[in-house]
Amino acid sequence: MKDIISVNRQFFILARERARNKPADVSFDVVTGLSASALNRIAQLDMEEIEVLAQSEIGLLTLRISEKQIDTILSDMREKKRTAYLVASSQLQKS
Repeated sequence: MKDIISVNRQFFILARERARNKPADVSFDVVTGLSASALNRIAQLDMEEIEVLAQSEIGLLTLRISEKQIDTILSDMREKKRTAYLVASSQLQKS
């Protein structure tokens, strides 16, 4: 449980700082899967609120890639391929 709390806390802190420093940057919502409105709300959180959210017994982060996409990335990494990936809309695209 401590690991989930730690991951939740770190994610909210990272998302909050990013949203506060670059509010118009849409790349972070693509990376995190969070909507602009969610990022705006997270930007307003104080540390007490982040801690309350982090302490929930729910893992707030999920992988957005399929088993096939995991296998593709692992294969490319094992073959030392330098490939960039964009994961969006449940599709893995090589760029």
